[in-house]
Amino acid sequence: MEAYIAGFYYSHSVSDRLTVALPALDAWLREMYEPLVDFFYTYMKNEHTQHLLAVGADTEGHVIVMDQDEWERVNGLATGMAQLVKAYAEGYERELKWEEDKYETSIGPLFKMTCVIDGMELGEGTRSDKRDARNVAAWEAAKKLGLTVRSWCRGACR
Repeated sequence: MEAYIAGFYYSHSVSDRLTVALPALDAWLREMYEPLVDFFYTYMKNEHTQHLLAVGADTEGHVIVMDQDEWERVNGLATGMAQLVKAYAEGYERELKWEEDKYETSIGPLFKMTCVIDGMELGEGTRSDKRDARNVAAWEAAKKLGLTVRSWCRGACR
């Protein structure tokens, strides 16, 4: 391919290379590759979105995704929960540990974080971002520990 392009370019006189050969090559290459660019851009964008919304994987490494609205809701509720659980553990002198697993899927790595307090697994979260996975695990633990707003108001809050 490179030889063909070079041969075409150098087959023109020096004075015509920039004005005739280059525009002809540009038109030819654009016609040939623009459909591929659109295809691969769409493919890569879909892969990225799928990886972002991933919450697990099956035994063959294919991702399990969450609905985007639900994913945004859960991640929004979980934001900052790792710090809340850490403060709780420090305040009540409880042992907090984070267990981390990283595994590969068909579209990239996922992180599974488990929140363990005093040897008990209280929460687990899986995301493409380690911090998000930790916050989701902490959110699950915080619900069980009664640290979330819902647990304080016993369902009467809206």
